[in-house]
Amino acid sequence: MKLVLILITLSLSQAWDYGNQGSWGGNCNSITGSPRSLNIENTSKISSSLQMKMAFLGYTGTQTITNTGNLIKIKSALGYIEVGDMNGRRIFNVESIEFHTPSEHKIGGTFYPMEMEIICRIMDKYWERDKPNLAIVSVIIQNGKESYFLNTLDVMHWPNATGNTLSLVPSSNINLREIVANTDEYYHYKGTSTTPDLGFCQDEVLWYIIKDVKEAAEWQVKKITNLFEESNTKTLVDTSTTLYQSDSVFYLVSLFILVIL
Repeated sequence: MKLVLILITLSLSQAWDYGNQGSWGGNCNSITGSPRSLNIENTSKISSSLQMKMAFLGYTGTQTITNTGNLIKIKSALGYIEVGDMNGRRIFNVESIEFHTPSEHKIGGTFYPMEMEIICRIMDKYWERDKPNLAIVSVIIQNGKESYFLNTLDVMHWPNATGNTLSLVPSSNINLREIVANTDEYYHYKGTSTTPDLGFCQDEVLWYIIKDVKEAAEWQVKKITNLFEESNTKTLVDTSTTLYQSDSVFYLVSLFILVIL
């Protein structure tokens, strides 16, 4: 019986689409879920215990970009974030990157053309049952100048068909710093993940939304948008949100790792 239940759970977590959100289950329809409309005119100072620092890696090696049928997912070890202060810090490793068009969050009353979400999962040695163990760093993107970061990901050749993958050559230097450069502020709130494959919209997720809206060329955004027949964004959760803002204490470290294959 236990085996049957496990198989059913796996099936449900894999077979989902944005046109049938009402059947996602779990926390996906929770009133405390994500995404949300964020009132950036009414924020509070973030607690030091929830402050976030990023340490992103420049990584040269074979990268795989997958079209899941619902979104583009890039799985790669591209660094980590630290959450906490001198009284205790926890490290969340970058697990994957996802792209949503249009943006999932509504910022100051506005939806943007795209949102990039960096999924970060707690390192095993920092895991605690009663604390958040998943964090998402969100980058809001508007139309503008061409994104060098997206070009390093070879966005022009991203796979069109469900299940297809694109493997980048080992010389491709994928560096998240390219898209969050010159950033020193962010918004924060606690919500859920926005897809069923992440623990049926796992709760107690720490959201860090980069305050500075970044740019990508219109053709780059359209290329990603046109990969799917419908928008790949979860419906906004209509709930009051206590939104916090960083106090400009934000550190960015860029490292470069050469992987010889």
